Amino acid sequence: MSLDANKEAVRQFHRAVFVERQMDTLPSLMIDPLHDVNASGVPEPLDHLKGTLQTIFGAFPDLKAAVDDVMGEGEIVTLRLTLTGTHGGNFMGAAPTGKPFSVSAIHIFRFADSKIVERWEWVDRLGLRAQLGIQ
Repeated sequence: MSLDANKEAVRQFHRAVFVERQMDTLPSLMIDPLHDVNASGVPEPLDHLKGTLQTIFGAFPDLKAAVDDVMGEGEIVTLRLTLTGTHGGNFMGAAPTGKPFSVSAIHIFRFADSKIVERWEWVDRLGLRAQLGIQ
């Protein structure tokens, strides 16, 4: 797959997950099990990623992820986002505060054979916790 096609696949991932909340699209974009470096570091079923995302959407029902940049080289594509929303559900043991937030996030995807095979994620969790007033 070309770099442009990989970037488009990342945009599809973003649209499916953060705009349309269509987790059923993930198997067309990612291998199953996916090597999610942020989780256990070993390949995990896509159902695990779907569950994690559903938990996040439960904690932040109005979560929006604005795309700031899509960059890539070779088999790697990076997505830089600004996440905004309101704390409306339980999050990491904290009851809903009703407070809004805005933080940066970075997703890095590695492609092989036209699918995402690895995923890394960084979210400014310290900034998120500070804005929500939870520690």
